[in-house]
Amino acid sequence: MSLILRWEQETYGDLHMIEMEENMNEGKSYEYFASLAQSYPSNLSIERPWDYAMKLDDDSFLNIPNLLEKLRPMIPRTETWLVRTCVSKLTYQGRGIVEEHYMFGPGYVLSWDLVTWLGESREDLALFTIGPEDRVISEMLKRSGKAERSWISLGMEYMSPPSLEHGAWTRELGPDVILVHPLKGLRLLSEVINYFLR
Repeated sequence: MSLILRWEQETYGDLHMIEMEENMNEGKSYEYFASLAQSYPSNLSIERPWDYAMKLDDDSFLNIPNLLEKLRPMIPRTETWLVRTCVSKLTYQGRGIVEEHYMFGPGYVLSWDLVTWLGESREDLALFTIGPEDRVISEMLKRSGKAERSWISLGMEYMSPPSLEHGAWTRELGPDVILVHPLKGLRLLSEVINYFLR
C-alpha cells in the first residue's frame, strides 16, 4: 500500500504522508499538523492557496460543498477551529467535577496560523503529545490561549448513521450534513454516497 500511496504523491502531489506508525494516543494528529506546517512554512496566503487544514478519519464521509459554505464567510481566517464539541466531566482535586470541552475526532478544521503555531512549538508542546490525540490538540490550543474567540462548534451537521445507534450523534441524513462517521463497511458508505448523489 505504501508504494501505491508514494506513487500517488509523486505523480499528483495531493497526499501528505507522515513517517509514523498508526496510533491513537502517541501524537499522530499533532505530527500531521506540525509536519504540514514544516512542508508549507509560509504564513503568507499569497504563497499558499488555502487558509485551513483539516484532520479527517478515513472512515468518514465529508460533504465538501457544505463544509466550504460553512468556512467561506469566516473573516478573518485566523485563530479559527471548526469542530464538533465533545463534553467530558472530569474530577479535579479541589475543583470538584468540571466540564471539559474538546474536539470530536473524526474531523476538524484549523486555520493555517494555528497549524503554523503547532509546527513552530514542537519543543514547548512535547509534554502534551501523548494521550487521546484530538483531545490533546484541543488542550495544546486552549492552554496556550489560541483561538479562544473562534471555537466554532458544529452540532448535528456531524452525525452517525441511524443504523449504528450512536446516541446523541445519531440522526437521519439531510441536506445540511457536513460529516458522517463511522462508515466501517461498504454498505454504509454506499448509502451515504447515494443519498448525496441523488
